[in-house]
Amino acid sequence: MNIKNYIITFIKNPDKIIFGTLFSLSVTFIFAVYNGFLGLIYKDSWGMSIFVYYFCMILAKTIMLLTERKIRKEENKNADAIRRKYYIVMCAFMLFTDLCLIAPISLMIVSPKDVPFGIIPSITVAAYTTYKITAAIINYSKTKKSD
Repeated sequence: MNIKNYIITFIKNPDKIIFGTLFSLSVTFIFAVYNGFLGLIYKDSWGMSIFVYYFCMILAKTIMLLTERKIRKEENKNADAIRRKYYIVMCAFMLFTDLCLIAPISLMIVSPKDVPFGIIPSITVAAYTTYKITAAIINYSKTKKSD
């Protein structure tokens, strides 16, 4: 199926979960590129370390999309087993992603300094990160209640 047909099919039969994930993936990608760019331009280790964090988030969401696509495409009868295996892998990967936050947090604590690119990018990144953590907690609570 080419991209044009896939987009037409998606528009006719929108999948809210996939659409929401694609939107979130796009926003995360923009933040990753933005922080990577600032890190490279200003030779800022904090920008590069937060870029690694966002890249991990992009990777996690991409794996989720591909896994769900595979399950739906094959109409797999073992979907629950695949999702369980995926869940365990993603838990380990999210632990790694959380560990990736140690570097930027340590850099903020150990070497507090005025950032050369201004306070607006820092506030934007902090607000985005806070939003994503809050959304993850809410989604976790909803999932736990439904189980």
